[in-house]
Amino acid sequence: MGQIGFGEILIIVIVAICVLKPDQLQSISFMLGKLWGKTNKQLKTLKAELKQTIDPPAP
Repeated sequence: MGQIGFGEILIIVIVAICVLKPDQLQSISFMLGKLWGKTNKQLKTLKAELKQTIDPPAP
């Protein structure tokens, strides 16, 4: 069996929202956008911290 990634789960959630709650689609998409932005910001911070830990700056 193949692995299901975050992108596939996100597509499934978006389709389910479109089918089940089309009247709230605008507010839900706004919340998903904010969540996506926060997640990307945290991932960038984590990557920078890991890079700094692995390759510390030269004195």
